[in-house]
Amino acid sequence: MTTRTGTGWRAALACGSLIAALALLPAAAEDKPQAPRTVAGDRWAKVNDDGSLARGKGVVSSGQINPGTYQVIFDIDVSECVYIASIARNTAAEPPAGQIGVAALGGNAKGVFIRTNRSDGSTPVDIPFHLFVGCG
Repeated sequence: MTTRTGTGWRAALACGSLIAALALLPAAAEDKPQAPRTVAGDRWAKVNDDGSLARGKGVVSSGQINPGTYQVIFDIDVSECVYIASIARNTAAEPPAGQIGVAALGGNAKGVFIRTNRSDGSTPVDIPFHLFVGCG
């Protein structure tokens, strides 16, 4: 069994690289596949392009504010957490092209604001996405 110690995964997560952070977690015995690990405070959402929630952990609501702008409300204060979002379909299909950005939702410590744009960044556009909120 291979194990890795230290706080390197925290730095990788803070830099926005969830894949790098997960790579630093201890490997399973005999390298058997395992489910992604999350800390008790972590939350996540898979959101459709219309703002409706496909799946999630700790999500109270999700919705579209305007074209290309969304909010996701969680069951805990996420204002001091790390937000990581990626454009992704919620089905087995190639993800659409585009850009995504996240920020704390003004006026609501339990919310995250998400904006999706065309690939050139010129226009907000409705795009499905995945959102990870790391609070551990």
